[in-house]
Amino acid sequence: MGLLRRPAWYERKKSYIQAAGTLDIVYLFSCVGDRLWSFALGFFISSLGGLAWVGLGQLIDSGVKLVMLPIVGSFMDRCGRHKAVHTLGK
Repeated sequence: MGLLRRPAWYERKKSYIQAAGTLDIVYLFSCVGDRLWSFALGFFISSLGGLAWVGLGQLIDSGVKLVMLPIVGSFMDRCGRHKAVHTLGK
């Protein structure tokens, strides 16, 4: 009864697998940070003037997304995805 050996492809792809795992962890922290910031911002705005300000902030946020996302989507459709990601990532 010997130890289980890893497949040969694992040794070739080890750095890729580790990088993908690291990227997943970084994405998780980014998402959690974004949610915490949104949650804290609601408390901060509500302490300034009540829930009406929170509703106004959410309305503005949704309006900006409603206007900007179709513009960004049509830009990405016009040019290649690789060029669009490099342009929007700057």
